[in-house]
Amino acid sequence: MDTFNMPESAQDGLTWERIVSATKPVAVIHSLSGDAQVAEQAKAWVNWAARRFPGSSALQTLSRANFHEALQIWSDQFAKAEGPEPEADRSLPVRRDFLPSSGFFRAHHQLLCTEDSVRRRFEKIRAVFSPAAKILIVGDDDQLSPLLVSQGFTNVTVIDIDERLIRGLAQVQGLRARVHDLTQDPQPELIDDYELIVMDPPYSAEGIQMFWQGAWRLVRANARPRFHLYCASVCLTRDGVRQAAQQIQDRGYRLSEFVPGLCRYPYSPLTHAGFRAFFAAAAVAFGRPRFLTGPTLIPKAVSSDLWVLEG
Repeated sequence: MDTFNMPESAQDGLTWERIVSATKPVAVIHSLSGDAQVAEQAKAWVNWAARRFPGSSALQTLSRANFHEALQIWSDQFAKAEGPEPEADRSLPVRRDFLPSSGFFRAHHQLLCTEDSVRRRFEKIRAVFSPAAKILIVGDDDQLSPLLVSQGFTNVTVIDIDERLIRGLAQVQGLRARVHDLTQDPQPELIDDYELIVMDPPYSAEGIQMFWQGAWRLVRANARPRFHLYCASVCLTRDGVRQAAQQIQDRGYRLSEFVPGLCRYPYSPLTHAGFRAFFAAAAVAFGRPRFLTGPTLIPKAVSSDLWVLEG
């Protein structure tokens, strides 16, 4: 797995050009060029779907972006997740026995990453932080927090809006788990001088902003934690990357490291079958254009990149 260290200048770190270069996009077979009528039909369909499925940040991003560019990127992101998954230390135990559900339709639109993805997240933390480090996991942690505790980390806090998930995590001895809505002010007991904050927000500029601002409400004054932020970067499109970069720079932070494709999120077979049926119906409606019939638009999984942010 390639890791890219970023330059010292915050302005040169998180840019669309660097993200696209680092993620090494595959050749995408879809194209709408030359058929303006189909392109307009497709954009109208995406706008309709985005309005009726507000939890789909990918659809909302696609509906607002330059449509040709966004469609190429969106399908490319699915295609890249079809290859072999990067290696991980299989000896690390990942607990999932108390998860409320492991399917796509979990509460709050959470999609569960693979166990090897959790192990790779842990390895990135273990390489830098001691077991005594104060670590905050914001939002669905994919069972990273129980793994940290099982490996001797003694100061781990996880917050999530999903009460069922937190009830399960609260069973883990030595782990502090609390229900919290990131859009609200936190309870004073949750505010601390954390050394690392791990976030996996919805993959949109708005999702990153909500998590970024919500996390800072939990940080004690003068603390400057390191952030591990997971995001399917190219799904943000050019405007989303620009907005995210501005939010990060406003806090005096920079992207110090970028690891493309570190986590993998598979869809269930039932969900994948639903995608196939949906796109087959859409292909018939639009006269079977290539962008709907090609295999890379029917996802089996998506992947996310690691942004390491330092200030």
